[in-house]
Amino acid sequence: RGYCQVFLDAREHMEGNMYDSIKHARMGIMRVVYEYFDNKVYPFVFMGVVIVALLLMPVPLFVLTLFPGGAPAMPLGIGISMVLTAWGATMMSRSLPWYIAFLYPIHFSWVIILSIHSIFLAKKGLGYQWKGRTIR
Repeated sequence: RGYCQVFLDAREHMEGNMYDSIKHARMGIMRVVYEYFDNKVYPFVFMGVVIVALLLMPVPLFVLTLFPGGAPAMPLGIGISMVLTAWGATMMSRSLPWYIAFLYPIHFSWVIILSIHSIFLAKKGLGYQWKGRTIR
């Protein structure tokens, strides 16, 4: 209908759970991410590449530095430390346990996978279920 989505930090004014189950979280992520990019593939692909390159790839690359002949660990370690610090601050500001920050690779991987699935469903014209109706 042409409406815009706006994300606001309203935690001081309201509280609640975004989703009541993994199924609802899955459907909610599929519904929001692709629409955020105005149902355009190229901006989503660009951001996906940036997320993979800057947030996900440093983790396995850092693990590879632990083996003999691996890449220099210092730059990767600094990058991972910066991401963990930022995520840790976010988790603490949301009153979540600090160790949740270490799950960020799983979180971002899950969002990318669900978003890609959402794009395929949209391109095939199948849509996905949200609150009892099909979103195309």
